[in-house]
Amino acid sequence: MINGKRWLMAAGLALSVVLGGSFAQAAPTDEAKAQFCQESLSLVDYDKGQLSIVADIKSMVNCHYESEFYFSAKPQMAGKGTVTMTLVAPNQPASLESEYYLQENGEELVVYFKNPDSSWSKSAMKMSADQKKLYLENNKELIQASLDTVKTVEFGAKAGDKQSYVVTVDGEKIMPYFAKVMSLAGRDQESMLAMLRPVFENMGDYTYTVEIDRARHIVTGMQMDLSAPMRKVAMAGIDLSKCSPEQVKQIKDIVNNSTLTITINSEPLAKVPDLKVPKQVVRTAKPVEVDKVTGQQAGEKAASK
Repeated sequence: MINGKRWLMAAGLALSVVLGGSFAQAAPTDEAKAQFCQESLSLVDYDKGQLSIVADIKSMVNCHYESEFYFSAKPQMAGKGTVTMTLVAPNQPASLESEYYLQENGEELVVYFKNPDSSWSKSAMKMSADQKKLYLENNKELIQASLDTVKTVEFGAKAGDKQSYVVTVDGEKIMPYFAKVMSLAGRDQESMLAMLRPVFENMGDYTYTVEIDRARHIVTGMQMDLSAPMRKVAMAGIDLSKCSPEQVKQIKDIVNNSTLTITINSEPLAKVPDLKVPKQVVRTAKPVEVDKVTGQQAGEKAASK
């Protein structure tokens, strides 16, 4: 489910960081990179834990997102969490709170989620034994592939056994890495890559900060500032030739003032809260089929043909 290695893959993928902080020590980049790679290859998995995510998007519409998730990976994947999202358009704040459960059922991973009207829905994703093994167990090939995307590493702050690293990823290697992730996960590569290629090809290099507990060999935190990559992707997707000079200026002002920051913290736990899906939720949840590539509901997809 969620484990130490997955953190590294998520970081190499698209969540990437740097809310920075001042560096507590100076050292040659080669030394920092060597230590970071060694620590990454030494990370251990943990079966139970807590994950929290905070994300802030600031543009014409500001969004603040918070999620807290408890999980257990064995004997079966299970988890539950809460989400709070606040949207602030000009003079129109709106808040959404929701709950969700995740439960392994045979070769499916079922997600139950609470709707705004307090009803429940559920969707199922196929998960073969090989895919589960990939998610739960060490995969040196994939870890090494994520490290191959690393361009530079610098030491960040150090507190006791916890050492942070400021990592810059080579933008030209993101796409090949993601293709390998998709291949090992048994996903539909062509459709997914076609959809995400414009994003990854325009991201360029990006930087993230990751904190590793060197005594316990686990990742305990990440800080990410995706503002620069987001701006590059946004500008690449706009045809400015069809805009007036005034519109071009407005668009550039909005994009250049937009920010995206993400903070993730994780802690392995000896015991987690009860993760069992309540009987009422199981009984009343309405199935929703979601296409894994487009995210479009199956009924909508069929109707559009």
